[in-house]
Amino acid sequence: MNWSEYPYFRVAVVFATGIFIFNYFEIDNPYAVIPLIITTSFYVLLEIYRIGGIENADLKCWLFLLIFPFLGGCVHNFHLNTQKAKIIAPTAHTSCQLIGVLQLKLKSNSKIKYLFSAEFIKNSAGVQNHIDNEIIVSFDSSDTTAVKYSEGDRIILVTKLKSLKPATNPESFDYTKYLQSQGIYQQGFVKTDSHHLISKKCFSFIKNIAQSTRQFSEVTFQKYIKNQTILGLAEALLLGNRLLISDDMYDDFANTGAIHVLSVSGFHVMIFISIFVWSFERIKHSSFQWKICKIFTLVSIVWFYVILTGMSPSVIRSGIMVSMYVIGKNIFKSVNSYNILALSAIIMLMYNPNYLFQVSFQFSYMSLLSILYFQPKIKLWFTTESRLLNFIWGLTNVSISAQILIIPLSIFYYHKFPVYFILSGIAAVPLVSLIIYLGAFVVICEYIFMPINLITGPVLNFMLHLLADTISCISKLPFNSVNNIWMNSMSLLLAFTCLMSLIIWLEIRSILYFRLVLSTLFCLIVLNKINFMISKHQQKIFVYDVYGGTLIDLMIGHHLKTYKSENITDKNANFVAGNNRIKHFCTLENTPNIMPFNSNDIHYNDIHVYVLDGKDIPKKTDSIVDVDLLIVSETKDNDPIKVLSQFNPNVVVLNNNVQPWIVSKWHKIAFAEGIVVHDIKKQGIYISNLNNIIKSKLE
Repeated sequence: MNWSEYPYFRVAVVFATGIFIFNYFEIDNPYAVIPLIITTSFYVLLEIYRIGGIENADLKCWLFLLIFPFLGGCVHNFHLNTQKAKIIAPTAHTSCQLIGVLQLKLKSNSKIKYLFSAEFIKNSAGVQNHIDNEIIVSFDSSDTTAVKYSEGDRIILVTKLKSLKPATNPESFDYTKYLQSQGIYQQGFVKTDSHHLISKKCFSFIKNIAQSTRQFSEVTFQKYIKNQTILGLAEALLLGNRLLISDDMYDDFANTGAIHVLSVSGFHVMIFISIFVWSFERIKHSSFQWKICKIFTLVSIVWFYVILTGMSPSVIRSGIMVSMYVIGKNIFKSVNSYNILALSAIIMLMYNPNYLFQVSFQFSYMSLLSILYFQPKIKLWFTTESRLLNFIWGLTNVSISAQILIIPLSIFYYHKFPVYFILSGIAAVPLVSLIIYLGAFVVICEYIFMPINLITGPVLNFMLHLLADTISCISKLPFNSVNNIWMNSMSLLLAFTCLMSLIIWLEIRSILYFRLVLSTLFCLIVLNKINFMISKHQQKIFVYDVYGGTLIDLMIGHHLKTYKSENITDKNANFVAGNNRIKHFCTLENTPNIMPFNSNDIHYNDIHVYVLDGKDIPKKTDSIVDVDLLIVSETKDNDPIKVLSQFNPNVVVLNNNVQPWIVSKWHKIAFAEGIVVHDIKKQGIYISNLNNIIKSKLE
């Protein structure tokens, strides 16, 4: 393997590594730029003056690469500080008046939510100050004015801004961290009559065209697709709008390994452009003018598709990546695909280093790298003269190769491995390709010559039904996925080390790298076995940070007992606690014989837990009940003094929905009585080892 052929690829890897390290270890020190200056200066001096007669190419190469981790870290810090400087000063007790544009409608079951780009803020004197900040604004679902808003509307609103609360539940999806990676740090609820429309269609000229095109496409699909479930699939596949996709359909695609097709990404852009690339390759011209015309046409087609899908950030990013790939492959034919792909990643990470932590970015690049490397090798496994078999094998080897490098990411994020990903790839890739082309054709015909859609509209509807039914059938096959696989950051690092060692071994056949493959595999197995053995002796109780009720997990070895309020759905409970249960090898699926608690009074051995999960405390009894853990929820009408007249708790856990004045009163009384109070709203999830509770009782 000649690494000198991949300069941009090497730079991209170390540049991304620097961003990751500075983010993971939260290195936000202004002096971090000093190592960058030192390494850069030393390299420049070495190049200019040949210090000490050193002309070792390997030394200069390593010194040059050493510049880029520090550069990545400095870019990350600069971007982070720039974003934080845009944060509007906290207004916890006073409202602020903002003027801005509604950028993107967000999915919400209980409210109307938008990403709001604030342009001006009015102070108490009525003076407008220019700002540039993005916040999440929520309206009441019954707000008749907010219902009429759409993306691109400029409005004026009054709200109290709050900082986004970080997730405290272990291993759960941190929505706050995700939003902060997008540069969003604040949110606000807007009351009815505290907002009004200023003007419509306030995006830039091109964005307005994209928005109008997307709205036109939505209306067109609604015209020919009457089934709401299939309509949701169409908008997800063709427009990247997942607001209408049903939970059942989403689970079907996730279980079959085809989840990536439900959001418009580089995969869709590459499919859309591929037929045009193939067409141009049939024309044998080598003149410079023809080359420029070819590049201009292909890039224009890419951005036509980006505009057609509404120019969401992920699609714009994919458009940039594919455009750079098209330009590079046509102008620099001698440059390999890895360098072109790496250069596009470097440019995008320079613009926004937080792209590195977005799942869509990781999947896009990993899947393309996996296809570029493994597909030519896997293709040689099977040869035939049959065109049909070659077509099927082509789809199969692309599906296999695309999955190799994203398997660790899939397990890390979704904790499942789709067994039938090859089968779903054979079915999904051609169907999705046809649907993408047909969907674009239907939209164009609806605008130019509508009668054609009397035929193409029903055909598109049929193709979508066929895709949905095919994926559903595959999802219903026995053992469709291996679920509840836990992989932490260390395991992910070991998995990628194993894969990279495998690739290097395939290239140079060095026994050293083959041993490294075996060693990392062994470490993965041992690490998983150690965690499994430790979890067999666990005795823990978790009171989760969940709004609107109570969710408790009692984990004894690999057995799980759980309690949840009636207003907390199974889906919500799994979202909050699912990953933590998998991590501890303790899930409801693995322990079907363990039933949930059916009362508020929970006993385990010598431990007594009581849940006040109602507006009224129980009827007064003659004696005070000793409890180890008292969980207080929905206590608007309950006085802590009345509660303590019936219970003698060692620890009191206050849920998210406990009123502030009740919380304050609990703290005052607890201090006097020597009771430990844990406020979930401020302190996050309550976790305790049951052995510690037993020890404290004995003492």
